[in-house]
Amino acid sequence: IVSRAGARERMRSSVCVASSCAARAFASSVEIPTLRAPSLATWRAFREASPESPVLVKDSLHHWQLRRWTPAKLRVLDIQVPLEMSKGGGDYRDVFRLDDTDQAGVTHVARESGTRAFVAGHVVSLRSFCDTFLMPGSKTYDTSAYLAQYDLVSAVPELARDCGPPPPFLENKKHTRNTWLGPGGTVTPLHRDPSHNFFCQAWGTKRLLLYPRRETRDTMRAFPNTNGFLRNTSMVDPECAHSLAQNPAFFEMAKQRGLRVDLTPGDALFLPKGTWHHARSLSPSLSVSYWWEEREGDESRAMTPRSFTGVTDANK
Repeated sequence: IVSRAGARERMRSSVCVASSCAARAFASSVEIPTLRAPSLATWRAFREASPESPVLVKDSLHHWQLRRWTPAKLRVLDIQVPLEMSKGGGDYRDVFRLDDTDQAGVTHVARESGTRAFVAGHVVSLRSFCDTFLMPGSKTYDTSAYLAQYDLVSAVPELARDCGPPPPFLENKKHTRNTWLGPGGTVTPLHRDPSHNFFCQAWGTKRLLLYPRRETRDTMRAFPNTNGFLRNTSMVDPECAHSLAQNPAFFEMAKQRGLRVDLTPGDALFLPKGTWHHARSLSPSLSVSYWWEEREGDESRAMTPRSFTGVTDANK
């Protein structure tokens, strides 16, 4: 999968990276609410007072043993894992918009010909993944790899033991647990989930851009409801000045109501159901998310585009 990027791909990537400094207004200057080592009573009081507000939880994961599972320790596990492989900024949106046509009648595939590629479910050994992308001194490739939305913890008894029970703030509700492991630079596009999300950072740093669930689909530039896989995903890249310039309503909203939070080891972030969010790993990163419904006993599972696998390449 690893290959040398073309000139057009490098040029476009450099434009977005360079312009991201000019796009710092993608989030307002408002600070995210923060709770430090909250008791369950404090947590409940906050949720009752601010049911739609995200909250950063600090100082509650000091003794989380999963934090000691660095790449050097993970690489010794004898297990195969399904990776997302991305080239030229490709992501899961590419899989489900092959028939997307702009106002000029040009398809998405034609617009991105030769620049983007995305593969989900590429199975490799965890050792190979760690050695190639996560270990100190790993080379930099034009292809990125990400172990995303996969319950690695349940697949390995030692990890399950060190991960321990879910955070007490779930209050024993039925939940879905997933692991997110990847190098710096991995990105999850702007989207929202149909369940509450308690996102725990084991190691590394991850930046999330957050936008209120009440924003209209037009403002968020969501894919049409007719696209069942992408209707909860945005067409906006909130880090790219060019994308923001093309979506002024979103840009104005982001400057007023957007939040930016950098998760560091031991942090956790609660996202109420429907909160729009974009994630970028600023360094190699290991995270665990817990999705759950508010209603006790609800067995529904969160469904996102990553629940499916697919392949797209602009040359195919």
